[in-house]
Amino acid sequence: MHEPLLIVEAELTPDIIHQMLRLKCLVWPEKYNEGTYDQHWDEFSSKRDYCPGRAFVLIYDGEVLIAQAEQFPRSIKSGESVIEILALAGVAVHPNHRRKGLGSRVLKPVFARVDSGDYAFCLFQTPVPDFYAQLGCVEVEDTFYNGHLTSGREASIWWEPQVMIYPSNRPWLSGPVDLNGPAY
Repeated sequence: MHEPLLIVEAELTPDIIHQMLRLKCLVWPEKYNEGTYDQHWDEFSSKRDYCPGRAFVLIYDGEVLIAQAEQFPRSIKSGESVIEILALAGVAVHPNHRRKGLGSRVLKPVFARVDSGDYAFCLFQTPVPDFYAQLGCVEVEDTFYNGHLTSGREASIWWEPQVMIYPSNRPWLSGPVDLNGPAY
């Protein structure tokens, strides 16, 4: 098993993108499957518009991708405050390689960018908050909205039950938070 590899989007080959989508199919079959594969392939490129600076941490076992995490900078707003955060998405570990510390390994370089001061927080949604709490994350219960929308702002824009930040030891924003784009 190789050390995590930080790959910037511009360096992704079609083979790497296919492997990333195949891993997502294994981890989230209800969302990523053969019937939706072409749609997700097309969306991968379209995310450049609202996710500039995307980077990926990828872990391989030989030639096979077994863990991944997506990250990209995002400006969010709360009241008059605007802060740069690191968005986290698409964290996945191959089902045959779970419970080996790969989730932590793939997140370490992402959280290091926050620890170094490049970003104030890492913000993400998750169905597994206990895993992230062990890594120094905490759940936040703010109202989040997409300020680019003119209607429907009161509806939750996240699809997972918990929204979390890293690190847990800094004061978080207060009040409604404008993600300044769609949820991820």
